[in-house]
Amino acid sequence: MFTALLFLACGKTDPNNLTAADITAIRVQPDELTLATRLDAPAERTFTAWATLAEPLPSGETEVAIELVSWASSSAATGEIDTTGNFTSSDTNGGVTTITASHLGIEGSSTVTVIYEDYRVVGVDESVVDAFEQADPSAGGAEVVYPLDGARVPRNLASLAFAWEPPGSHDVYRLRLQSDLSDVSVYTDSPSWEADADLWAIIASSNRGGEVAVTVESGKWSGGSLSDVARGPASSVIVNRLDARGSVLYWTSVGESIMRIPLGAEEADVYWQDPEGRCVGCHAINEAEGLMGVVNDGWNGPLSYLDLYDIDEPELVVEPADDRRASFIDFHPDGSILATVGEGQLSFRDGVTGAPLFDYQTDYPFSMPDWSPSGDALLGVQAKGQVLSDADMSQSEIVEFDWDGSRPGSPQVIGFQEGNESLFAPSYSPDGDWIAYLRVPEGSTHFNPDSELWLMSRGGDIQIPLDNAMGDSLHAGYPRWGPLPDDDFLWLAWSAVRDYPPDETASTQPQIWVTAIDTSKAVAGEDPSSPAFWLTGQDPTGNNHLPVWWKE
Repeated sequence: MFTALLFLACGKTDPNNLTAADITAIRVQPDELTLATRLDAPAERTFTAWATLAEPLPSGETEVAIELVSWASSSAATGEIDTTGNFTSSDTNGGVTTITASHLGIEGSSTVTVIYEDYRVVGVDESVVDAFEQADPSAGGAEVVYPLDGARVPRNLASLAFAWEPPGSHDVYRLRLQSDLSDVSVYTDSPSWEADADLWAIIASSNRGGEVAVTVESGKWSGGSLSDVARGPASSVIVNRLDARGSVLYWTSVGESIMRIPLGAEEADVYWQDPEGRCVGCHAINEAEGLMGVVNDGWNGPLSYLDLYDIDEPELVVEPADDRRASFIDFHPDGSILATVGEGQLSFRDGVTGAPLFDYQTDYPFSMPDWSPSGDALLGVQAKGQVLSDADMSQSEIVEFDWDGSRPGSPQVIGFQEGNESLFAPSYSPDGDWIAYLRVPEGSTHFNPDSELWLMSRGGDIQIPLDNAMGDSLHAGYPRWGPLPDDDFLWLAWSAVRDYPPDETASTQPQIWVTAIDTSKAVAGEDPSSPAFWLTGQDPTGNNHLPVWWKE
């Protein structure tokens, strides 16, 4: 926009020939703006820059519109502005951006909020959309049962499912996912819905680092009219500001396989299936040497090594053999040594060849080794009660060995058990400061329905049950951490049998669940976990166990 004014007092005839001395400020109009966008329909708006003059015009005006300014948008992901001041929003996400106009080193700005709006109609007539829009819902509608209120998910989760408890005889629903930056509604006759990957990516991208309110409205549909409309209580999903890195490799009973889910993938792929059909449940990664160790045939089975990075067809580089047996294994971070346990005996093998190095005698049967990220210590459990196998023991406690580079020191108890309880499956966090583990109030460790997920500080001074993460879980098993993120939260995966309302098939089987851990809360003695989410991409019909997180 151009305003043709004569600057008689200062001898100027063109507002775009103003000098810095002629201007005291620049104002952008509009100074604040909210726009709605959707896929293939970006929003547009033209901005104007106004210069505040050091001296008023003879007419008394103190501002003039100027064209010769440099325009910029602080967030290209939210929208872009051209040289004439025309702003075009993204059509794939919402966001906030600052529009800046600069002239002779003087700047003015405006804030633009872009809200992504969309809706889906699934299994119902399109007229349901207008019916819900015109309704005045009462309280007491459907309650969201998944995800649980306050669940935190990584920005790059492939998709997310939602489920709710329908009230009474209601048969149509409006699921609404709403925030300051997005507003998506789903109209359906089903009490659950899973976002497709493209739509969830838009919601997650729009709300990274923020909350999405989840509500459900429900009613009775006669085929032409909607009645008895009610809105349930709101819950929230928190989208982490950064992606979760790497992939999760876990064992499944479907095909006796090790599966791999890269975070952000929609489906797990078979990573390794033993040619002879043997169980390959226990596995560990040697990233330094590019190998994976695999135990065949269950407890105290033959040990083999795979080429870790041959993802499509992993090659056996060390064949399974009867003189190499183990139940639980873990590689030292430098890749040179493998700690193994078989029939209660802690042993050390070469990390590349699998050749035996030495055995280490402990006072009690030992199991479940786990190296610290820096390689200066080794965790494990020692059983003071009955031992039926390396996985099935009672009255077990957590011990830590210092490691001098060649041999372990004396074990120090850092997780004490009392009475008939058992502590087991310890795992160092990627920063080495925390240890996730399982606790059974009474009984043995193996697939105990009462096992609980806990967190302790290294050294054991802080002990906290992760109740937020556990929810109604049974059979909690073998927690493992994600790679150290550039973020405020750590990710922890484990297996559990628990309700998964979007797919009741998964509710009857052990599945991989993930929680976000805020260690600042743990320092304060609070539960640092978030309500857990089901790892997208699993086969819900399988028994899925032993998640190992790989950085690739």
